[in-house]
Amino acid sequence: MRGRVRSGVTAACLLLAVAGCGQAHPKPRPTPPAAAQRAPVLRGFVIVVDPGHGRDPRTGRYTGATGVNGVAEDANVLDIAVRLAHLLRADGATVVVTRGTYDPGPPPIRGLMARVRTAARVHANLFISIHQNDDPRGRPSTHGAATYYFTPASRALALDVQRALVAGTGLQDDGIHRRAFFVLLPWSRPSVLVEGGYLSNPQEARRISTARFHQEEAAALARGIVAYARSRPLRP
Repeated sequence: MRGRVRSGVTAACLLLAVAGCGQAHPKPRPTPPAAAQRAPVLRGFVIVVDPGHGRDPRTGRYTGATGVNGVAEDANVLDIAVRLAHLLRADGATVVVTRGTYDPGPPPIRGLMARVRTAARVHANLFISIHQNDDPRGRPSTHGAATYYFTPASRALALDVQRALVAGTGLQDDGIHRRAFFVLLPWSRPSVLVEGGYLSNPQEARRISTARFHQEEAAALARGIVAYARSRPLRP
């Protein structure tokens, strides 16, 4: 009796196994790489990234602010700009950085004109100028980040960049402001100028002069630009 039951069970198991072999089992679909899941948001955009100031090509001296910690604005913003350019290119943009170590000038006017001409020559869609601030009265307590624009077409970009900058760095939100800076004049493209912290503030100067902060600011600016591009895609 036991032998028959065991044999029957074994036979039933074999029949189920054979029947199961004939069924088609769906194959798991391979997961595409993250980059292939979506088209780069900034594909087609030409973005000019402008690290403010730079060494004077005639004298070799820095032309931007010098922090209370002895660090030059020129060197800080160049590092941020290079990091930002890398992130924007990874998201599909064509990026042009306006300078290396030296002001494309000489400064002040010819240097500013050279930056604007670069944007015109490459038919830039966006222009982002990166700076660090210095309190004109020398007050060490002044701190925070602000974004400047001039034309109405640039206001939305300023808002997106400022929101991302504050969220990504934790700097105090000093808002967006309309100013007639030379690089922001009506050059037919959305343009903003970012002031990311105060070199005249001892604590802030120390922080905004580090590689860690430079990467934080670059990532924040990239997120702001992507947010702007998502809401205003290029027309074919």
